[in-house]
Order: sequence, then structure tokens, then C-alpha cells
Amino acid sequence: MPFIGARASDVGLFLEDGSVFYFSPNLGGLELAIGGSMLASNDDSKTLDTTTVSARYNFEDLYVSATYVEADNETSDDGISLAASYDFGIVTVAGSITDKDIDNVSSTPYELVASFNATDELTLKLAYADSDLDVSKDTSVAVEATYAFGSGVTGFVGYAMPDDNFGTTAGNDILSFGVQVVF
Repeated sequence: MPFIGARASDVGLFLEDGSVFYFSPNLGGLELAIGGSMLASNDDSKTLDTTTVSARYNFEDLYVSATYVEADNETSDDGISLAASYDFGIVTVAGSITDKDIDNVSSTPYELVASFNATDELTLKLAYADSDLDVSKDTSVAVEATYAFGSGVTGFVGYAMPDDNFGTTAGNDILSFGVQVVF
């Protein structure tokens, strides 16, 4: 459960029913993806309702990516996102910025995250996000600790202070904990 409550750059479009995507093989560190979806709620459509074009480049411990998403709807929602991450070994840092226009509202949210491998089993994470909205509180902060017990069992505890636009928990702090088992 990474960083719940501290996400800023989601454009609200994910893989859906009727999605078709092509992912290229790794071309010397460059990976490309293109695709789209026909939304199940729009059965009479004969064209793609969402289109996504994405590129990611990896050079040793540095990853950079760019993604463009467009929705063919009444408001022609779209967004372009740039992201980068670098793995220093026990610390990984990442950041992203998005220029999006959703429901005729433009914003440029960004987020910064860091992960620290304190031991082979214990990982600490910190996230900061600014959703760039005209609400009283448009920043979020989240912390999380995960502990790998072994044999595919990981426990986690997290705490988030989400912005005022985070769905049903808007502005309310979130404490989360659990166990993940991978078979």
C-alpha cells in the first residue's frame, strides 16, 4: 500500500475494459507503450475513448519517463507527465510533475518520494504531494514502514495527511496497517 493519501499527479485514467496496449521490447534502455481503451459505459463508440503514449528510459540507476494521456469526452481531458527516479543504493528518490486539464480545470501537480532501506527487511518511505488545486489544503504527506518477515510475508504501517480533495477521507488523517502475503 504505497503512499495512500499522498498522490498528486493521477489523471484519473487507468486500464479499463476494452483496453488495447502495445509495449515495446527494451531497446537499449528505451521502452515505449501506446494504446487506449473503449469505455464500457460508451458501447456505441467505434473509436478509442482514451489514448496513451508513453516512453521510459533507463540508464543504470536513473529512470526517466514521459506519458501523454488524452480522453475523448465532453471536456477533452488530457495530461502530460514527466518523472524521474534515481537509486543510490540504500536510498531511492523520485519525483514527477504533470500538466493536466481535467473537466476544464488546469493544474500542475507534483510529487516527491524517497525510500530508505534501513536493513534488508525494513524499508521506510516518505511522500510529499501538491495537487495544485484551489482548495484550502492541497498538499499531502505520507510515511510508511514495511518489514519483510520472509517467505513472501510483508507487514506495513502507514500514516497519511491527505489534501482536502482526497475522496471520502478528504482532509482526514489516515492510519493504515496490514500484512501482504505473496504466494
